[in-house]
Amino acid sequence: MAVNSDGNVLVSNAWGNQILMLNGQTGAVTVLGSYNSNPGPVTIDSQNNLYIGGLYSPVVVKVPYNGGAYAPIVAPNLTNSGVLLTPAPCTGNDTQECAFNWNSGRTSNFLMNAADNGWFGVVSMAFDATGNFFYGLTSYSNLPNAIQECSVACQSGSVGPVVLYQEPTSSTTVQLNVGALAIDPQGNLFFTDSALDSTGTEESDSSNLNELPKSTSAGLEA
Repeated sequence: MAVNSDGNVLVSNAWGNQILMLNGQTGAVTVLGSYNSNPGPVTIDSQNNLYIGGLYSPVVVKVPYNGGAYAPIVAPNLTNSGVLLTPAPCTGNDTQECAFNWNSGRTSNFLMNAADNGWFGVVSMAFDATGNFFYGLTSYSNLPNAIQECSVACQSGSVGPVVLYQEPTSSTTVQLNVGALAIDPQGNLFFTDSALDSTGTEESDSSNLNELPKSTSAGLEA
């Protein structure tokens, strides 16, 4: 869920495959678009642009805010191996829906680990005051949960993201999963992680609130 500067609330309906906007003044709900691949978290940048993470797909799309309205929303198109086909990669000066992509040939979405070819889902997203984009990923295959940073340059496609944090893996302890993200005015990043029990109740065995403090010289520190 996110609130833009107009006071409108934006949410995703993961199982209804819709992106919805609640007018903060009238209470009217508008369907901004259908999304046939289980939309996950949403967030807003300082320009009111909307970002949608894939709950079960390794992609984040940007929906530009143009003259008081959002561009049309269409779900991203991926091959079975995770290659992003549409929409086009973001350039930083976008007026139509685009996707973050750090390979100019669009052969590998930036949310994937190219070496492992693993799939992720996006669980949380946030921007800091300088426009850097942070997102939390679920694990898949043998890859651990992680938090990555996509700088302003990354968002234009000129460089790739960096891994800020990965949940450690262990054969003797439970696997923690990255959860919500939040960034304070000083740029410190806070995130939750937890582990679900093995009984099928999806109750948490272990829940934590963590901080990645920002250093004035080195950025965020794990």
